[in-house]
Amino acid sequence: MSSEYPLLKMTNEGLKYSDTDEILKDVKAAFKVAFPNLNVDSVDTPQGQIIAYFTEKIVECSNAILENVNSNFNGGFDFTEDINAKTFFGVSRKPASACVVKATITGKPNTIIPANFKALSGDLEFINSTGETRIDSLGLKEIEMTCLKKGEYQILAGTLTTILTPQYGIETITNKADSTKGNDIEQGLWGRALRSQFNRALSLFESYISNVNNVAGVTDCVGYDNSTNINVTYKNQVFTPHTVGVVVEGGDAKEIAEALYAVRNPGPAMLGDVEVLINGKYDNQKYIIKFSRPIYFNLRCKMIVSVGHMANENYEESLKNQIIEIIKKNKINQTIFTDSKALQIELPYHVDLVVLKLQRLTIDNITDDIENQDIIQLDFKEKAVLEYKDIEIEKYVENAKKT
Repeated sequence: MSSEYPLLKMTNEGLKYSDTDEILKDVKAAFKVAFPNLNVDSVDTPQGQIIAYFTEKIVECSNAILENVNSNFNGGFDFTEDINAKTFFGVSRKPASACVVKATITGKPNTIIPANFKALSGDLEFINSTGETRIDSLGLKEIEMTCLKKGEYQILAGTLTTILTPQYGIETITNKADSTKGNDIEQGLWGRALRSQFNRALSLFESYISNVNNVAGVTDCVGYDNSTNINVTYKNQVFTPHTVGVVVEGGDAKEIAEALYAVRNPGPAMLGDVEVLINGKYDNQKYIIKFSRPIYFNLRCKMIVSVGHMANENYEESLKNQIIEIIKKNKINQTIFTDSKALQIELPYHVDLVVLKLQRLTIDNITDDIENQDIIQLDFKEKAVLEYKDIEIEKYVENAKKT
């Protein structure tokens, strides 16, 4: 069938098929060549019915092909890269994911919160991803809600306040903390595929982390395994004997629970404030899988810099963006060493002149009175975050004279 339209097209969103109208035009043209005297434009004729049937089957076939391909190779950045990563390493490109937020609902005790419960923050709609549940005896319930729009979206604390699914007994909704950040379709597939070969799980616990890291939208995952017979306190979190705790940033709660269930061991109990009910794959039993979401630890930062005449007028913006990206690389509960962060900041250099020189970097907790903490130790669930508005840049002047 000759046509100016390719039947299947590769785009940055994956494989797509031609519009039905384009395929119909091709089928009609083929019939016209074979049967020049037939009227191919009327659907009421036998040939019109045959043309419509052929077109429908071609579209169905195209749908089946692209659904199969896109389920394994998400994205058209480099199709060869997708095929090789899947073939040699068993790793697929992570699709775009939605941001997730913990919402607090108030209302009458025992009121049902339906599975399709929705709320609004700005122009972003969120849907209940915990499943049907009930408001507790105190008139409160925390649930996870997932944005219906995938991509790099995030909402701030206190902005999820509009209920879109009116339900008798549900009175208010809010989010006490920022949501996780959604992600666009993964672009670092090959690097992750290669790393998977050097970070093979050496234990059951490591397989928990490895499995969860492969869930779409997961941006960070850490945990702790207490395999002893005594209580162990790790980063201010008490782990009772034979328990495992996992903290996950991003990703759908059900998909994370399924990833944990796939490698769970009957021995250790799982700890966490997120509970998901999973149906057993072989025994048809129901299992409660637990994990935690990170608690964000807000930082503030101050940089004192010497500024030469050759410094770019946008140097403050550059420095702020750099330190934000440096903090973003910190994993959940990872200790922050101020000196090492200072060394990661890139400054313009001239062999004879001072362009920019970092004289001092201070980082501390935004709610703390203590300034200039050389080491900031985070609790088990905490993850450091730094916002643009919480960064101060001061020009350095000798003899402590400020400009």
